[in-house]
Amino acid sequence: MRCCFTILFICATWFAGRSCAQEDTAAVEAIHRIVKEINGLDKLQPKVLENEAFLDEMTDRGGVLTAWLRKGRVVLLMEWVGLSSCEQVTAYYFSGSELVFVEVKGAESAYIDSTGSFDHRVQHTTMENRFYYQGDTVVKSELTGSTGCAGTPVQEWAAEYRTRAYKYLKLFDR
Repeated sequence: MRCCFTILFICATWFAGRSCAQEDTAAVEAIHRIVKEINGLDKLQPKVLENEAFLDEMTDRGGVLTAWLRKGRVVLLMEWVGLSSCEQVTAYYFSGSELVFVEVKGAESAYIDSTGSFDHRVQHTTMENRFYYQGDTVVKSELTGSTGCAGTPVQEWAAEYRTRAYKYLKLFDR
């Protein structure tokens, strides 16, 4: 009898897991379609904020936040932040007023021993992260690489990027 309950529990867990995985896959595919559509849009209107207008703390190489608007609504935010040895580019995609996708790329600049400085013309992408959102839920995360500036990505970044995205969105609602 106990064996039957164990088998039933295992089967129920397996089927529930498959069902959730299928739902997550469908959500990710829908998000891919939204991102592809936004990337293919023509005639988006840019609005740009620089440095202190959006950064809580100024960096040594500054930052730029560009909102891409369609019919007065932000569909894409692009954030560039430069530090002495690296830079990070973050893209925030919106469907309606909901965040659906964040892609983060970190690149490190080449260090020149003879000058003791970084050559920002020579960079290597060392980190790429993707976060897929459905409402308040992160349906999938892809975390790869790291940078000397940002460190190694962790799942908790998904919530941080979500908070930042909505904070930035409010800057363009003025």
